Parts: sequence; C-alpha cells; structure tokens
Amino acid sequence: APSSGFVTFTASGLPSGVTASFTRNPCPFLGDVQGTPGCFVSVSLSATITSVVGTRNVTISAESEGISHSTSISLTVTIAPLAASFTVSNPVTSGRVASFTASASGGSPPYSFSWAFGDGGSATGSSATHTYSTGGSYTVTLTTQDSASRTIVVSKVVTVASPAPNALAISNDGKVFSYQNGVFTLIAQPVATPLRQVAWNPNGSYALIVGDSGVVLKYDGSQLSTIPTGVTTNLYALAWKPDGSYAMTAGSGGVLFKYDGASMTRLQNPFTNSIRSISWNPAGTQALMVGSSGTMLLYQPNGQITKISSGTTEYLYSAGWSPNGQYALAAGGNGVIVRYDGTSVQALNTTGLYSSMIVIHSISWIPSGTSALLVGDSGLVLTYDGSVLTRVTSPAASNLYSLSWLGTTAYISGGSGSSLTYTGGVLSILANNTSTSLRDLAWKPS
Repeated sequence: APSSGFVTFTASGLPSGVTASFTRNPCPFLGDVQGTPGCFVSVSLSATITSVVGTRNVTISAESEGISHSTSISLTVTIAPLAASFTVSNPVTSGRVASFTASASGGSPPYSFSWAFGDGGSATGSSATHTYSTGGSYTVTLTTQDSASRTIVVSKVVTVASPAPNALAISNDGKVFSYQNGVFTLIAQPVATPLRQVAWNPNGSYALIVGDSGVVLKYDGSQLSTIPTGVTTNLYALAWKPDGSYAMTAGSGGVLFKYDGASMTRLQNPFTNSIRSISWNPAGTQALMVGSSGTMLLYQPNGQITKISSGTTEYLYSAGWSPNGQYALAAGGNGVIVRYDGTSVQALNTTGLYSSMIVIHSISWIPSGTSALLVGDSGLVLTYDGSVLTRVTSPAASNLYSLSWLGTTAYISGGSGSSLTYTGGVLSILANNTSTSLRDLAWKPS
C-alpha cells in the first residue's frame, strides 16, 4: 500500500474498477519551530470504464507502528455522458475520396457509428470514406450508439470544392497530355504517329482519341488503353452522339466505326471518300460528315447514310452544327466555307478575308450560340455571327488545328506548340510547355 514516511495508508471497500492513490505534501523536519504545519496526505479516486456504477462507503485508514486511524466516505460512481465528434480530411474535392474519422467517449463502450453524408450516401464504422460527385455544401451527420443503446447525433457542414478544370491534349508525335492550371503534363506517348482528335464522353467518364494507322485509345482519367479496330487506315474524325450512347470515328477511304463503350463496330458506308470531320446536330437525330472532294454525308442513327450536294469539289476539313440546330457550317481549302440548313447548301463569301492557300481545320460555336469560331493555317481565326464572317487579328502565325470551349473562353491548339485563347473577341497567347505540335485539346465535362 502507498506510504508516507512511517505511515501507511490504505483504502478499503472500493467498488470494482476504482483505484485510490495517495499524495503527501512536503513535511517539516524534526526540530522545526512549533506551529509549522505537519504532514497531510490527499487521496485521489479514479474510475475506469469497467467500474461498477452506484454509491458505496469507502474506508480510508492510516497506520504507523501499531497505531491506526480510519474514516469513512461515501463514494458515488456515475457514467459520463456519451459524447462524439468527427474529423474530415481537408480539403474535400468532388470526384476524389474524402476520409471521415469518428471518436466517442463516455457512455458504455463499445460504440457503433453510422454516417449520412448529405448527398444520399451512407456508411458505418469509426472510419469511413466517401466520394462526392459534385461540389457544394453538405451536412454530414454522425450517429453514435453505446452498448446500452444510448445515442448521440452530431452534424457539421462540409464544403466540397469542385476540382480545377482539366483537359486532355494530343500531339502530332503521338503524345497525350493533361492540361490543368495552365500546365501541360505528359501522360504517355502510346504511339509515334500523329494523333488527330480527342473527345470526352458527355458524362466525363472517359475520353476517346483517334489517330493514324487505325489507332483508337481510351483514357479513363488514370490510364490509357488501346481499342482494336482491325484497320491500318488513318482515322481523322471523332464525335459523340449528344446523349453519350456512342461515339463515331471515321477516316481514309470512308472507313466508319461506332463505339458504345464496350465494343467497336464497323459501319457500312457506301461512299469511299475520306472523312475528316463529324458533327452531330444538338438533337442527336443526324450527324454531318465531311471530307475529300467536297464530300458531305448525313448519317442517321438507324445506319442510313445519304449524300448532300455541297456545290464544291474542295477538300472539306471541318464541320460544326450551331447550338440551336438550325444550320451547320463546313469549311476546307481554297476559301470554301458553306452553310447547310437541312435542305440546301449555301457558299459563304470569303473574298479578301484570307489566302486561298489556307485550310480551315476546326469550327466551334461559343456556348451561347451567338457566333462561331473558325481556325486554320497561318494563325487564321474567323468569327461568324450567322450572317457575316470577320477575321480576328491573331498573334499566332503557325497552323491552328482545334477549338475547345471552357465557359466563354475558347482554347485553340496548333502546330509548333502555338496555342491561343479567345475571350470577348480578344486572342491571347497560351503558354505551352510541351515543345510539340498539338493537334487537339478537349475539356473534361464537369
């Protein structure tokens, strides 16, 4: 038992799980002046989680050289109130795993924990993970119960940030890059031949990439895989049906495929002209395909393909439907830009706008639908407002191949590493750390 000098102290009658400890204050030495306080001892009682609850009489005894003294106290052991809290990993970003950790005290262990994450998701256990699909504020609720069915509920609001927008970019030498926060980062170089076009599934789950020698790649956000086509012809065009049910790709000799996420199916095309661009109308009821020798074809979801008289034999490299679906533009070399309204094709006046040697490679509408951008060789950038074509002064001189919108800003990729942005009618140089010729860039849908 604990002792102080020659005095031994004990506590008896303690409930199970309760312990006593004794602490002596500093004592004066013999010969000190009378009146100096003598020794005294304090007793501390502590209970564990297994202590017996209730009131008991406890006897505290002191004994020295056969002389003893005792006193009784009333000791009450109670259960501490059940308490719980939790922490969450910071920051929490949509699309990424967040970690939640619960802790509890008081009550009667063991504890059970259940979670509600505020978006319909739930979990159990002291540690849990959850992935939010979209950013916003969510009320996370933790329900804790002890072995005696006592329950406590705690909640806190968790702010989920949306990830920084990111895009996928491809190059003329077979490289694939991610683009985020102004930086191009090499993912891989799966081939050494040109990659031509990249397009995300509208739901953002994965992207497809097509290129020369029949190459089709799939990128799921973490790795690239190859989708066999069984052909070695060049694939130039790629477009998703607006509902995301399948993508179409086409290329040299009129080769045409459909990919539904599981299988690549070759489609019958009675026309053998090369196809350079595919554009679905917003309703998804038909796709316009353009290519060599002025080829303009309409593809119907039932597989039917019909030819449209384009009024030109020039190679058409690009096509794009207006967001309202009223008409589509197609463009190519030798100053040819045509407008198709679903019935007939009308040539637009390009006289004096640019050299006939320039090829227009890409057409895309500002999301509001008020105007279209057209880009091409030698840094050419045009706008079309539905009636008039206008040339925009460009700081680039190399060929421009693609357009991709992020909000009201267009990102324009080109040869020799040249890239531009277009916002509010102004073109600006986009820093490009790839030192390679980019052929396309596509923003991942949010």
